[in-house]
Amino acid sequence: MKQAQRAARLRERRRIDVDACMEMLRHGAILTKYAAHKEGEKQRRWVALAASGAEIGWCAPHRRVFTSTLRLADVTGVGIGAASPVFQSATEQPGDARRCFTLYSSERSYDFECAERDDAIAWVFAVRCLLLERAGTGRYALSKVVVRLESASLGL
Repeated sequence: MKQAQRAARLRERRRIDVDACMEMLRHGAILTKYAAHKEGEKQRRWVALAASGAEIGWCAPHRRVFTSTLRLADVTGVGIGAASPVFQSATEQPGDARRCFTLYSSERSYDFECAERDDAIAWVFAVRCLLLERAGTGRYALSKVVVRLESASLGL
């Protein structure tokens, strides 16, 4: 009986974590985006999940109308840290690799730096949950602990 109650509490905690991170994605945040085609030039961008839930978009912080988007269907992976070639070639390195994450597509990478480490973990977690949902596994299949452990194992 205690195992069933514990499992139920863990499922509920996972649901709360996922829902909170999804809300953060919908609301958006001002992140630093590293430009792939400009040797890692940094730009502050408002980044958010589109209302359709099918794209992540970004624009100048004051605009709040996407000027660029990445379809989630085109995302092949999500990495935490500053290991991508764009981060490595940036003329000005990120202040803290623990605040960085990368969205990968078959064409290129999209590289972002958050204000806080926990924000980067939340972005990676939320995007991975969306990708799992698109793959048919379910939005609540991933635990936030997995992303935290990955971050810790990378020495971040």
